[in-house]
Amino acid sequence: MSSQKTILNSFPKEYTPRPLQEKLIEEIQEKINSGAKVILLSAPTGIGKSLIAASVAGYFGSSFVVTASKHLQDQYTKDMPWFKPNKGMPNFACHKMMEKHGVDLTETDFAVQNKWTCDMGPCTVTVEENKERVKKTCKYKPKLDDIAKGKVKSDDCLYYLQKYQSLISSHSIWNYASYFQMMKYQKEKYSEYLNKKVAIFDEAHRIEDQIIQFVGIDIYERNLNECKIDAENYDLQDIDDVMKLSDGLSESYARQISELEESNAFAQNPDYEVVQTLENKYKKYAEARAEIYSNKQNFILNKPYYDEGGKFRSLSVKPLDISKYVSTFFDHPVQIFMSATIDKESFCENTGFDPETVEIVDTQVSPFPIENRKVEFTDVKRLSYSSTREDEQQVIKKIDEIMTKYGDKKGLVLTSSKSRCFEILENLSEENKKRICICHSFNADGKTQDQIVQEHAESTNGVLLSSSLWEGVDLKEDLSRFQIIAKAPYPMLSETRTKIKMERYPLWYKAQAIMKLLQGFGRSIRDYGDWADTYVLDSAAHELLLMNRKMVPHAYHDIIFPSSFKEFLG
Repeated sequence: MSSQKTILNSFPKEYTPRPLQEKLIEEIQEKINSGAKVILLSAPTGIGKSLIAASVAGYFGSSFVVTASKHLQDQYTKDMPWFKPNKGMPNFACHKMMEKHGVDLTETDFAVQNKWTCDMGPCTVTVEENKERVKKTCKYKPKLDDIAKGKVKSDDCLYYLQKYQSLISSHSIWNYASYFQMMKYQKEKYSEYLNKKVAIFDEAHRIEDQIIQFVGIDIYERNLNECKIDAENYDLQDIDDVMKLSDGLSESYARQISELEESNAFAQNPDYEVVQTLENKYKKYAEARAEIYSNKQNFILNKPYYDEGGKFRSLSVKPLDISKYVSTFFDHPVQIFMSATIDKESFCENTGFDPETVEIVDTQVSPFPIENRKVEFTDVKRLSYSSTREDEQQVIKKIDEIMTKYGDKKGLVLTSSKSRCFEILENLSEENKKRICICHSFNADGKTQDQIVQEHAESTNGVLLSSSLWEGVDLKEDLSRFQIIAKAPYPMLSETRTKIKMERYPLWYKAQAIMKLLQGFGRSIRDYGDWADTYVLDSAAHELLLMNRKMVPHAYHDIIFPSSFKEFLG
């Protein structure tokens, strides 16, 4: 531990802690002093969780910080440059590919735009020497020992350079995928660099999603086409048959690699980009196969997705219980899990942490003035799968009224599915239809979420309509002055995994909906002077909060339970 006596003394010197930050830091200090090893920090947007994390990291002297987004990594390193970032391969230009295309190694932005990135480039290549085929490491890849000794070359691979610098640094910030990859597959290789005294997991409400993305498997139509496999030869609702299909994919990719590398055309003009692409796909299916077979009863096969013409498009196999991965990914001496929407009971049920070993620091009040984040529960109708068309139309009519009320302002409408988005758009008034821009992670016109949000920013009174913007987007200030929650965001019961998970883990289903709902509340209010009005139209959303008060972080009580919150204040 560092020579600092308290976490508060380790607060970054460039900043002055606010009273609420001081209070939370003192509570964390008390938990640590009493021997707590796992601490949850429930703190809403605006608290300044990154500065609290930095204080904890400084107090212990060495740390990992793990987060779900590059945006947060950038925020940490901008505010506290002593955190060394580790980002994934797609963020870095591959020098070998640049060399092949005759591009100067300084033109990294150009290379990334052309997708000549490290995930597509060959870190090892097979060459023929003395009539034998041997694998050679890319000449641009540095050695960890050299980086540790400060021996950096001007043409070192930028991906490995930043990865090794983050490993040898006392403090580093990772994304979940890279962190999981290291802890699962490279723990022994990097063991001397992994003995950090504290690990801080930001956006901790997304841990389950991050784990199932890392461990599960997705099979798409394009994979079957690449491997000339007919989906009709397999029972896609039987996990054993799907595993045979996965085996067929990995074997096909391995065969394609072998045939390509042994061809005369490759010997004369080796195309390492194609080889690396195939190896990435082979590795994905091979690793997933090994994981699933190691504990097959823990994996759930979701129903395959077919298009309107009955053609196969995709299917997924996801782990049900993520607790088996806790010991692999979360084993540092002290661990802090931070989120605006986290509660101890459902966290422990879902992760398998023993509640007796977990402490929580729950922010009692929001840092933002209540008048800036008003929530009105209009309770128009209770929406569900059995809702009538008239119920749906009444909710859409209310959306139209609110949009008209804020006719000169930008806003956000959140609902539960893409189909509901189109239903809403179709039934709005002509004037309000013109203001709507449907936005998802993937959009039919090929535009990215960021591109659509940028177009929204340039509009006069645009309104984003989405079933996916519940989190991960900052609509600060004039980007959104009103937001409408049209439908409670319960997980989709059409997914087999959701149904089974709900049956086995009773708190999980409600906790997921509450978390997403509260994340939605925070999309349009990002700092102290910001403001936006929130309208909740689905009475099921209001009921969810009222019936599960213990699962709602205290910082939201003043806007959700106003009368009892006044009693709390005395």
